[in-house]
Amino acid sequence: MDRPRRLAATALGSLAMFLGAVQAAPFNERVKAPKASDLALHAQLETYFDTYEKKGARANPAGFIRDRAAYKQWADAEFLFMRALDEGRQLDDLAAFGFVAQPDGTYRVDRQEFPQWHLLDERLRALENLDSLDRHVPALKARGFRNADVEALRTYVATHDPRQLLHGEGKELIDSFAKRVQKRYAAGQPPDFDEAMDFRYQVDSLKYEAQRQWAIGLMDTLDRQRQRILVSLLDEQPRSNLGYAGIREPLNAAWLQFFQLFVSGEYVEKLEQADEDLARDLAARQVKLRGEAQ
Repeated sequence: MDRPRRLAATALGSLAMFLGAVQAAPFNERVKAPKASDLALHAQLETYFDTYEKKGARANPAGFIRDRAAYKQWADAEFLFMRALDEGRQLDDLAAFGFVAQPDGTYRVDRQEFPQWHLLDERLRALENLDSLDRHVPALKARGFRNADVEALRTYVATHDPRQLLHGEGKELIDSFAKRVQKRYAAGQPPDFDEAMDFRYQVDSLKYEAQRQWAIGLMDTLDRQRQRILVSLLDEQPRSNLGYAGIREPLNAAWLQFFQLFVSGEYVEKLEQADEDLARDLAARQVKLRGEAQ
């Protein structure tokens, strides 16, 4: 069964997906999004696949996500592929990298055959809430997890969420970009679509980094033996196929809709709602954790 791609409608769907930063920083006009030419896409895919093998990611998936530079090669490869799809490019045959074109214009990846597209940080998201974690507890205990190990994982999951990094420190990026959009609009200047893509790239990069750090934090609640047990268990889980689809409307038209969030100021309300949703989710997890401990 195919899964929908993780990157929902690039940056153009929910503003909450744009919340992001591991370090608070404004929009950086010097950081440019890579261009999605066929040459650039193939070069990035080849570089990433080569790094994946050289780093021994098949045998040591935890080590790969701890390597920030190697992990970023994956993030940039996926960004370039999604940019090419959203721009409606006619892509060359990418089956060697796992991307199989479908009749409807989407792409499917068999992640059993191409684990390059299912890194450990995403697999650890199977434990991202207490209910899903608890479903894995019997198997973990059968392999050597102790009660203290289980409680360490449950406490981490109840008190940590990638969105904490995203929401807590990412507002400066969004606010600074919003001011640039509003200034151009007030001056009667046309929207800068290239700059919007740069914004998307900076946010996507930071969002991935937040996910990576959350995964590393989860692993570090355990000793090395229990880390190996957890990784082994996740490796044995069947890997669902992953589907990729670009947006259906012209990219610039989608960006115009997105710009309106900033021009109107509606983005502030969406940020506040995202913060409220996160606080409510974390509070519910901690209530559940405390209730089961009593």
